[in-house]
Order: sequence, then C-alpha cells, then structure tokens
Amino acid sequence: QNYKDNPLAAKDLAKKLKNTAVINGDLMSDVILEEAGLDRCDAAVSVMPHDKDNLLMSLIAKQHKVPLSL
Repeated sequence: QNYKDNPLAAKDLAKKLKNTAVINGDLMSDVILEEAGLDRCDAAVSVMPHDKDNLLMSLIAKQHKVPLSL
C-alpha cells in the first residue's frame, strides 16, 4: 500500500503500529517535526521512497539528538 500523501493510509498504519508515531507530512516543516515530538523520540525511522529523503530525515533526527535513526 502506498502511504505517500495518503493520510488515511498513514492513519491505518498508525493503528497497526503500537507505541509509534506515524507522520505524514513535509519533513522540512518545523511545525510537523515539533508536533511529532522529534525531540522526545527514542528512534526515528524514515521509509520514504527516495534515499536522499531518508538520509535528510536521519540528519534532521540527529540534529534533534534522537539517539537512533534509520
């Protein structure tokens, strides 16, 4: 199932994953990252279709001092 730009699919995924925040939005938005609680995360996992976006998310997570980023 494609979760990109699909809030209903992201909501469905969030129901399946316990103790997990599923974020569907612009990773460059400070508002979204703050609402997601990035500063309080134990880990950040990025599963976007493009490696460059996943790498960027990992770097942003490291800037927010997330201990583990994949």
